[in-house]
Amino acid sequence: MIADPLLVSVHTPLEELEDLFDEKQYLGLPVLDEEGRLKGIVSRRAVTEELSEHQTDDYLKAAGIVGGEELRSMPLRSRCLRLLAWLGPNILLNLLAASVNASYADTLQAVIALTVFLPMVSDMSGFSGNQAVAVSIRELTLGIIQPRDYLRVTIKKGLLGITNGIVLGVVLGSIAVVWKGWPSPKKVVHVG
Repeated sequence: MIADPLLVSVHTPLEELEDLFDEKQYLGLPVLDEEGRLKGIVSRRAVTEELSEHQTDDYLKAAGIVGGEELRSMPLRSRCLRLLAWLGPNILLNLLAASVNASYADTLQAVIALTVFLPMVSDMSGFSGNQAVAVSIRELTLGIIQPRDYLRVTIKKGLLGITNGIVLGVVLGSIAVVWKGWPSPKKVVHVG
């Protein structure tokens, strides 16, 4: 018998059990209560299955599937409210984007070729956002990041977005110059 075996409490969190099984190649560990009495054994397999279930639940919640019930099988009112919770902020962000475009209306009228590229810029921003969300959900599901890492992850994603925005802006700008020539704003005549 091992003189001082590795033991866990009945209150040991799942994440700590995962760490123990990752560090050591044990198949199971004895579980003791507050008085030091043996209550049973926790197996590596049981911990892995429980972690998988938690990760699946987290992923389903992020995908709009709550309590094992798919969004499309929910009552119409519940589905509408859940979707509006995501679409409402999206409208606000689109209004913000539209106001930026409106503030450059004179430039867009003067250099009409710029309007050709607006859908492309919008598409790339949507794709980048979807990719960032998918990567973040995957990292949360796998336990690579925790909700407490919010600020660090936000800063890293922000720097990534700025860097990619600059690179793609230069590439798109170069394509625009080759395709449409260097922009030479024409004088806009306002009638009124």
